[in-house]
Amino acid sequence: CSDIRLRSLFHEKAGLIFKNTEQFEKAVYHQKQSIKFATEANNNNYLCQMVNNLANTYNKMGEYGLAYQNINKALKIADENDYVGWFATILDTKATIYANDGHLEIALETINEALSILRKGEDAHGLTEAIWNKCKFLLGLDRKEEAITLFGELIPIASQQMGEYAVKIFVKEFSNL
Repeated sequence: CSDIRLRSLFHEKAGLIFKNTEQFEKAVYHQKQSIKFATEANNNNYLCQMVNNLANTYNKMGEYGLAYQNINKALKIADENDYVGWFATILDTKATIYANDGHLEIALETINEALSILRKGEDAHGLTEAIWNKCKFLLGLDRKEEAITLFGELIPIASQQMGEYAVKIFVKEFSNL
């Protein structure tokens, strides 16, 4: 296929599938290919998303140095191009990297920055994900009352924006934490 946007999209989807099935070597290969083609297409919006995905994969692999390197690159792209929505999403990813790397206080500061942006916008999915992550960080810091209060804020947003099935999933997951 000669269409670089389609090639980038193919590699993005392949990378996500391999990441979700924990075939990390293949995921990284495809995500790097997606970044290459997004760069060739001069599509910084898409590039920002692809670099964030690669950082997520390195995070899942426990390769925190590479995760930080890529997430900082994604933040730079988002900032330079004034992609406010992506900036908040990337901050959410960075917070999960901090949390998985054992830096829960920094994760909490970072997720609060993401939430301050997300609360001003219309990305209900991003907002619910960030609130959910903050709940997990608070529980990790043994701040249960705050986590429960925040979870109470999550439920009506998830119900209105995502439906009752999403609420059931959040409740089940929360009860397992």
